[in-house]
Amino acid sequence: MSVCPAPDELTSLALHHLDEAEAGRLQAHVDRCPPCQEALAVWTDLLGQLPLTESPIAPPPDLKRRILGALPPQDLPTQAEPAAKRAPDRLLRHVASRWVGLVATFALVLGSYALWRVERLSPHTIALQGVGPGQGALAQIALYTEGNGTRVSINATGLPPLTDEEVYQLWLLYDQERYPLCSFKVDASGHGEANYWLPGKLEYQSLGVTREPDATATHEPRGPKVLGN
Repeated sequence: MSVCPAPDELTSLALHHLDEAEAGRLQAHVDRCPPCQEALAVWTDLLGQLPLTESPIAPPPDLKRRILGALPPQDLPTQAEPAAKRAPDRLLRHVASRWVGLVATFALVLGSYALWRVERLSPHTIALQGVGPGQGALAQIALYTEGNGTRVSINATGLPPLTDEEVYQLWLLYDQERYPLCSFKVDASGHGEANYWLPGKLEYQSLGVTREPDATATHEPRGPKVLGN
């Protein structure tokens, strides 16, 4: 898949709530998409910390007396039989249900926080369409905040093959000026990926990809435009 999955799909992947085919499809995308790798890592980390978020709590000193006081006389344990073996199932279910409710409530709060974190990490995506020699090609640009800058990730498919020296170059147009971001190669099927980090917030009017004779970036394209928005 070329489009980044929604936050709820990533959380389902982290929680192993997907069937094998769907999990494989999402994981294949995550393996080649740094923004989704980071978002998935947030969920995985938070879920791993769940058992450690509560400090051990000592039981109330009168807990044993209260449990034994709730038992009918015929159900009281003898010295030869531990109380845990004679306690009615209904009493154990009651105690367990209170703890399950507490854990479920806490998990809901933590899950809401984690979803908020994932949504903040979820990239803003821009679709590019093939033009000129790149007719029929597609690309997905993902922009997301990383530290005090912006991470730009491109995932392109269907581009024509390159010679040994040629590269595809991603450009940013802002205030009538072009700025080179990152260059990338493609495999035999026309698929290519690249990442670029720049400080601060990314401002742009449009994005495009050109086919360049080499990886020497200048401020003006030297080859034809193959992708644009």
